[in-house]
Amino acid sequence: MDFTFLVVIFIVLFGVAALTKKAPNRNLPYERNQFLLSKAEQNFYGALLLALGGDYAVMCKVRIADVLNTRKGLSSKERTAAFNQIARKPFDFVLCNSQDLSIVAAIELDDASHRASNRRARDNFVEGACDAAGLKLHRFKRAYSVEEVRQAILGAPVGG
Repeated sequence: MDFTFLVVIFIVLFGVAALTKKAPNRNLPYERNQFLLSKAEQNFYGALLLALGGDYAVMCKVRIADVLNTRKGLSSKERTAAFNQIARKPFDFVLCNSQDLSIVAAIELDDASHRASNRRARDNFVEGACDAAGLKLHRFKRAYSVEEVRQAILGAPVGG
């Protein structure tokens, strides 16, 4: 093949690709958040990483429905109702084994909003769901140390 022919083919293909490239849809009412985590969550994430070392992967803002499942034997109506209760609720963090990402525990960082009655009801539901599923749930207040996090999750002091 002639070099000029290849250049023409490339230009034609590049032109077609440029014409078919989808422009951003500015009609939808969405914008990107700057950060995935709040400042308090970012600080706690850092403490988790320091406390747990490399044996664990820490996942952020994971839907409860991605961690818990409805148990077998429910009717379709019961399964749908149970799923809907967890579908839009996230855990703040999920602790996984770093080798196979098997789920080890869920972690919630409680701030002042957890004193509200509707939030307490949500917290009680989540605790019950975790208990029913056999999933360990750790709760931390905003004031914590790396040592406290490590002891609460691993039951061992830092360096031990």
